[in-house]
Amino acid sequence: MTEDIRKFLFEEYSKIFVNSEKFRLFFAPGRINVVGEHTDYTGGYCMPAGISAGTFVLVKPNSSAEFNAFSINFPDKILKVDISSNQIKENNWGDYLKGVLVELAADGYKIDRGFDGVVYGNIPNGSGLSSSASLEMSLILAILGINGYNIPENGSKEMIKLTLCAQRAENNFVGVKCGILDQFAIGNAKENRVIKMKCDTLDFKYSPINLKDKTIIIMNTNKKRRLEESKYNERRSECERGFEILKNYGIKKTALGDVTIGEWNELKSKVKSADEIIYRRLNHVVGENDRVLRAFESLQNDDLSRLARLINESGDSLKTDFEVTGDYLDAIVEAARSTSGVIAARMTGAGFGGCAIAIAQKDDLDKIKLEISQKYQKSTGIAPEFYNYDISDGAREIEI
Repeated sequence: MTEDIRKFLFEEYSKIFVNSEKFRLFFAPGRINVVGEHTDYTGGYCMPAGISAGTFVLVKPNSSAEFNAFSINFPDKILKVDISSNQIKENNWGDYLKGVLVELAADGYKIDRGFDGVVYGNIPNGSGLSSSASLEMSLILAILGINGYNIPENGSKEMIKLTLCAQRAENNFVGVKCGILDQFAIGNAKENRVIKMKCDTLDFKYSPINLKDKTIIIMNTNKKRRLEESKYNERRSECERGFEILKNYGIKKTALGDVTIGEWNELKSKVKSADEIIYRRLNHVVGENDRVLRAFESLQNDDLSRLARLINESGDSLKTDFEVTGDYLDAIVEAARSTSGVIAARMTGAGFGGCAIAIAQKDDLDKIKLEISQKYQKSTGIAPEFYNYDISDGAREIEI
């Protein structure tokens, strides 16, 4: 965290609340997914990493049973939320605070002390970099820290338990039926590591990510990602129907994410004859799971060129088989891939707008960004934004 952000948080806090010597600062990163998109809700594999942008929560304990929270990003009022587990949804950012309070209580955590706090996120909203899950995880740590609980290590059983709590808050209170990918990645990320995770069992492994003279750039289309729920739910339904078809053909697995590429290759011609759309959806999901396994292996073998090929294959599959990209993501990926110094590019997140990632030459970044920007603006009339984030540790307390 830069000193500028630290200073900014203290200044904003002093405008809203009485100053104090008892500050504590909590942070949860956003996340990118290197490979493994739209596989989480089928019990498949993903390969996410934390990023150095995220959500900061600066708090001090108060003597009441009330949480007084002010969002720098949504500065309309101070939210006042009591510690009761009987919360009322109001369709604002405070629903995330209420949701995690409800789920922490359900998990048996004793919450009897409130805080005065400011919340600040530097993840662009609607970018597909998991700002909601970042907010949930930072609030959970702040609530627990103020109430005397130790902050668990990234990758520990206790942190995994908290990520599931955050997911339930979003599912049950906020009302978004997300999978576990975002919260798990944000809670358990490690610096300069990716996570290979199986989304139904939560088995996971870390691998260093060594890009040598390359770096990951995040490219924001500035086409706000509305998780077009009708399309998202449509894809989930198509995957469910596809899995039933595979079971009718003799597949004996508990989840679509368990179907191997070999099993799919034996059956895909039958599925294609029966239903072209379902064939394409399954072709992406099974192929994407296989790409995660090969991409993780590539990182362990320090094979960057193979990793780049798999990232590009993933992007092509998301465009043609799963159909979740759209004109703006297609335009920025095409602009990146046609630029010298870029070896891979694809959308990241749920799609339908938001961000793409690219692996690009470190020493030519300014030139590369300018060329991509010019191509994208010519195609869409919109100026993109670029972010160079470090691969970050997961949710944690920051010493101040």
